[in-house]
Amino acid sequence: MWAEKYIPLLRQEYPKVFEGCQTVDDYFHGLVICFLASFSKENQVFAYPIMAENKERPNTIAYCEESYEQGYSAIINDGKLLGFRQEKE
Repeated sequence: MWAEKYIPLLRQEYPKVFEGCQTVDDYFHGLVICFLASFSKENQVFAYPIMAENKERPNTIAYCEESYEQGYSAIINDGKLLGFRQEKE
């Protein structure tokens, strides 16, 4: 019910942010990215480290190791990679 109301609103008011979103899952992904980006730099959490320059494929151990070398810690729960946290310098 809520998605039927909010998706057209987001599509109309934020066309650049939600460009290419076709499904409810696409919109939810966009909202989570915007939500995580809205917090202060003190506690930055990312679905994927946006400033990291990784050569490895996402969702691999090598990707996590490469991100760690660039200052990001993997957030893991029940053996699943949930996201990354930028560590304080």
